[in-house]
Amino acid sequence: MRSVRCNICVVLGALFVALVGFPAGMPMLLPGPALAQEELADSVYGGADALNGDLTGDDGTSVPGLRRSRAAPADPYEAQGLRLGSFLVFPSLEIGAIASSNVARTNSGAEADLGLRLAPALRIESDWSRHRFVSTATGEFLDYTEHDELSSHSADIQNELRLNVRHTTAATLNAGYTLTSLGPSDREVPNGAIENRLSHLAVAGLALDHDAGAGTFRLRTAMRREVFEDVALSGGLTEDNSDRDYVEPSVSLRGTFNPGARIRPFAEAGYAPRFHDKRADRNGLRRNSHGFSLTGGLVIDDDAVWSGEIGATLLVRDYEDKALDSDVAPGLLANLKWRPTELSSVDLSTTLSLSETSSASDGATAVWSGGATVTHALRDNLDATAGLTG
Repeated sequence: MRSVRCNICVVLGALFVALVGFPAGMPMLLPGPALAQEELADSVYGGADALNGDLTGDDGTSVPGLRRSRAAPADPYEAQGLRLGSFLVFPSLEIGAIASSNVARTNSGAEADLGLRLAPALRIESDWSRHRFVSTATGEFLDYTEHDELSSHSADIQNELRLNVRHTTAATLNAGYTLTSLGPSDREVPNGAIENRLSHLAVAGLALDHDAGAGTFRLRTAMRREVFEDVALSGGLTEDNSDRDYVEPSVSLRGTFNPGARIRPFAEAGYAPRFHDKRADRNGLRRNSHGFSLTGGLVIDDDAVWSGEIGATLLVRDYEDKALDSDVAPGLLANLKWRPTELSSVDLSTTLSLSETSSASDGATAVWSGGATVTHALRDNLDATAGLTG
């Protein structure tokens, strides 16, 4: 029987790979797996749109699209990083306490517990004049005092290499790994579980961005591979999750128009078929599927009060087994920053995804989420932050 504590070595090993192996071995990761249907919609609001969001200028600052932006004032308290050749290294560590009145998140019989939270992180950035490489590695360890079976750990490693091929064309290669730990309170973990369920996600992709004058366009191809570990149950039983393992190629095309304006419309379409390792799952259902995503919205840029993106999206997934109804999920996606004063800012975000289930009656569950974070500068080097997610 595995314990959550024993699996901490998985996270430590993943972080070691990020710190040592990923910057040097980036090209070797490209054949690995990558992006899902829900990520096609989410990627609209991520931070990696080369021509629509953060190409690096000659002075090392980020510029939206291929347009020149106003230079941001230098922050005298910004971390300078540790220089390692032509790279800058930014390590960090968060330490905190956890207090919960319902640690298992149950509807009845709630029990309180205290715990410790550790969150190490490392960011590596290149200091190149033309191209750019960024590698990030983060981890989170939650350890409860009374309910050790609910302790969890997770890790996320992302690498991105951006090549400015020509003045109007850029290529972005990315590879990443995510370790997720879900406790017995999650609906996808059986009630008799005595440990968390771990899943491993590997991602790799290639995107080409081009400024065509009338607009900027991004073509992205990617591959995603996800593997789910078995879960130990009470009574010496084990839940076999190998029927959930899958590979998912994807392709998406995005266009952003009205260049030079502060508000620019965009549209994006994506296709992501999903192929499971096993032809039929535990319920005898064939869950191979075709996923589609459509998103349209506005980019707000170069504005002193508002910045970011907002749009409407539609996710569709159609299954091979006709016993499973097609899933259709409309929603609102947003990643906005509002600056009501020079000292205050509000970050707003909403997401939508289709989360595949093992249920005999459902193919996937639509998951809507949102959050708001308020930041106020008390002093030049001291901020107060409060947030709400749901």
